[in-house]
Amino acid sequence: MTVTSPTIDPAEAITPPSEITANHEVTKQIRGSSLLVLGRLSSLATNLVVQVLLVRTLTKDDFGTFSYVLSLVTTGATLCTFGLDRGLSRFLAMYEERGDRAKFWGTIVLQTATIAGVGLAFTAVAVGLRSWVGGTLLDD
Repeated sequence: MTVTSPTIDPAEAITPPSEITANHEVTKQIRGSSLLVLGRLSSLATNLVVQVLLVRTLTKDDFGTFSYVLSLVTTGATLCTFGLDRGLSRFLAMYEERGDRAKFWGTIVLQTATIAGVGLAFTAVAVGLRSWVGGTLLDD
């Protein structure tokens, strides 16, 4: 008489706890990424609607002025952050994981102060040059 071990169907096998946790983490990541993509798409759609409404509402000269000022503001916003907005998420996650609260809050304060200071300087220059820009560049 031969003894055979019972065959186990892979579909009925018990999933180890590590795989359950990994599957849960993957599901959370996909859900978070989906929300980011949805937010980005809604932002782009809103921007498109606003631009179309502005084009239909403003005259050619007014829309040209708006576009010129918008390009200056976008350039100023890029220069004000110095790339800190991209590095912030990396460093904050790293400091929080290590439990280093001093560096965590120091990073937030440094970024806020840097952006506020450079933003105020950019605004002061823009206000100071307002009459020159309005009289020289926008009248062309």
